[in-house]
Amino acid sequence: MSTPPVSRVPNEVLSEIFGLVKAEAPSYSPPPFLLGSVCSHWRNVVQNTPRLWTKIYITGSRRLPAHVGSGRNYPAILHEYFSHIGSLGLDVIIPRPDNRQNSGVAPWKPYSPHIAHQVMSILLDDHHHQIRSFRAGSLNRVSYEALASHASLPGRSFAMLEAVDIHFPGFGTNITDTNPHAFDPDNIILSSPTNLFPNAPHLRIFNVSTFKHYRHIPVTMPWDQLQVVDLRGTGPEQAIAMLSICPNITDFTFAYQDYGRQPFDMTHMVRHSRVQRFCWRLGTRDVHRIDKDTHLFTHVDLPGVQELAWGSWIPSDDECNWRPFFRRMTNVRKLICEYPGTHNVSRIWPLFNNVRELRLYENDFPEYSPVHRLYDLTVKAGHEALFPQLTTLHIELKRGTPYIVICLARLVHSRRNYRVHWINPDDETENVELLPNVPLSDHWTIHARLEEFSVKFTMHHPENVDFEPLQDLMVGTRAYHEYSKELWLKW
Repeated sequence: MSTPPVSRVPNEVLSEIFGLVKAEAPSYSPPPFLLGSVCSHWRNVVQNTPRLWTKIYITGSRRLPAHVGSGRNYPAILHEYFSHIGSLGLDVIIPRPDNRQNSGVAPWKPYSPHIAHQVMSILLDDHHHQIRSFRAGSLNRVSYEALASHASLPGRSFAMLEAVDIHFPGFGTNITDTNPHAFDPDNIILSSPTNLFPNAPHLRIFNVSTFKHYRHIPVTMPWDQLQVVDLRGTGPEQAIAMLSICPNITDFTFAYQDYGRQPFDMTHMVRHSRVQRFCWRLGTRDVHRIDKDTHLFTHVDLPGVQELAWGSWIPSDDECNWRPFFRRMTNVRKLICEYPGTHNVSRIWPLFNNVRELRLYENDFPEYSPVHRLYDLTVKAGHEALFPQLTTLHIELKRGTPYIVICLARLVHSRRNYRVHWINPDDETENVELLPNVPLSDHWTIHARLEEFSVKFTMHHPENVDFEPLQDLMVGTRAYHEYSKELWLKW
């Protein structure tokens, strides 16, 4: 009997193929066990390919493959991972059930303290030096207490740990801050917080999210090491406090929806020159809360920001003096605006003349039509242009209309060719003149030419829309377009 062709594939090639399978496999089906069950040859390759064992999902799903065996539990599976991982680090992921990538996967919520401590002991006691990242997106009280007891021992070194991501669902009051005393910037964490991973010399990334609006995060970390911090669900006071105690942050993200008013007694200015990317975002149900960001505007200075992502309300001038906060960001080159119509984000646009990349994400509220933002971005005759150095523009709309397509064509023409005569954005019948391109004009000595443009939108009847104005601008470009979804132009 001849040998099947697949059996003649070199082990090195099989190893590469298995690596691709691992990247695409669902979280509830461990690829090493799945691939190793095919034949002894494959099992030998799998067991001698350490990178196939570098990521494990701990879930409560019953859909573990049959070849894992009904008698094999997570302790046994973990021991097998560590026996084949070699010198590589392990990424531990306890996924949240609402994560799209893990939809249909039951969260790991052990009700037996013995099981929870057994798993955490294997990970954080026996193999603490091999954990590269720890992402706990779903914890109940039992699993949290097991994590806290095994990750907080002072003499233990997590030598490879680089990232920690924890979601607190708000399951109890014993780990929350119930002390309403005044805010102390030097002691802002809980009076008795859990000191997680105290000895992790390479820890740089910390993400935390919660459904319960803690005044203070119920853990403490080696704050002075962190470079990337992502807070979701805490109040803005906690975000400002985090900036004050993490001197080496370069990438900071804060997102929230609603929160109770919290005491804010900080009197000093937080000046953080190392932050290069700053994201501040809120949920749309907070739209009419004009006081939410006052403390940020008055107590934080971020002169080193190069990428600003803003999705929060910009008040009027008489409500809050927000302009100095943005004026001090003289190095911003990339600006991301979420819901600029709903949040009045376009008010900050005149303050950023050095922006080279602009990304807009509009919402679906009919009363906040994007037409006026497209008009503002268009270079018009007799008007000073916003973002004169703009070379990359991405716009994402929830809904497109024939008039929006026309406005997009005017905008792209003005950024690629020359100015336009456009007076009233509300008049869809206006005869707008697109001035011809003048290559030697002084205009191009002070304005950058758009090099890349993309737009996404949903249109119910694209067959009834005239896309010719945009198609005319596609000459000399590399373009991908599917009119109901996306148009991308690159010159």
